[in-house]
Amino acid sequence: CDGSKIELNTNTVVRADVDATHRTASIEKGEAYFQIAHDENSPFVVSVHGHRITVLGTKFTVRADAGRTEVALFEGRVWFSGGGEARREKTALLTPGDVLVSTANATSIVKKSDRDLYRNIGWRHDVLIFANSTLAEAAAEFNRYNTQQIVIADAAAANLRIGGTFQSKHVEDFTHLAQAVLGLHVATRGSRIVISH
Repeated sequence: CDGSKIELNTNTVVRADVDATHRTASIEKGEAYFQIAHDENSPFVVSVHGHRITVLGTKFTVRADAGRTEVALFEGRVWFSGGGEARREKTALLTPGDVLVSTANATSIVKKSDRDLYRNIGWRHDVLIFANSTLAEAAAEFNRYNTQQIVIADAAAANLRIGGTFQSKHVEDFTHLAQAVLGLHVATRGSRIVISH
């Protein structure tokens, strides 16, 4: 009703509660892109893994993986509050370009270029963009979007680096690259594609 939008990535669960007096959302798992309208009287608060993100009118993503929370800020500002006393609560004001990663042991913030930030939200347009990513990292991203799962069978193949833009549902483009460009062996075994040296 206020023009705010939330876009969900695959395998994501978000619960929102918005009315005239409060605006909240919680992410149980997955990744979401938020475009939140500014409202001084009713800030938007996102909860994830015991953390609170207080939104001051902005565009940002939140990714919740097991034991890891990542917040990337595109526009505006957000306040990040850590997971309480047991986790030595960390509070930070994020500005555009900041990417915060919080785990059980540490919280860090790095500054990224617009190009790097937007590479991470290619999923909004059904593409996966890799830049110097390991084959294992790329396979894990493809596996989020497809029932046919990619298995990297050995460490030597898993650590090879790739770059490029792929349609998230076109596993065959990725396996073709592995075979034709990297010289790897690709075998389909039921719902699994095994890539090895």
